[in-house]
Amino acid sequence: GQFLLRIEDEGTYQCSATGLIFEVKRKVNIKYSVLSWSKFASYLKEPWTVGGPIFDVQCDSAILKSIQFPHSLCLHDYKSDLTFKVLHIKGKDMEIEPSIEYSPTHIKWLVTSLSPVGPIVQNSESVHHHGAVLLY
Repeated sequence: GQFLLRIEDEGTYQCSATGLIFEVKRKVNIKYSVLSWSKFASYLKEPWTVGGPIFDVQCDSAILKSIQFPHSLCLHDYKSDLTFKVLHIKGKDMEIEPSIEYSPTHIKWLVTSLSPVGPIVQNSESVHHHGAVLLY
């Protein structure tokens, strides 16, 4: 499904359905949807792996300062060195862009332009993910 967030003023806003956090400069409407990594999996090569959902975000990128992506990594007692970045799909190409910080739940990225984007992690060891699986 597609989401629409109508923001009336500068600030930081979180979507309760997806966990995305948007930092904006002024009033804006942001359209976004969760995409399937299966379409973009071929872009990831070892040692990179998926760190959370990939999103298609649409709005004026000049108004959107940053996006914080929810990630699914279990960081509790994690002693290995993790590198967090953002996979940014640009047409038929991709770029691995730096994140500026991470927390136990989110990876923050400064918006450069908008297209499918999602958090990735580089690690020499296997990583553990948390989440829920619904079986139908």
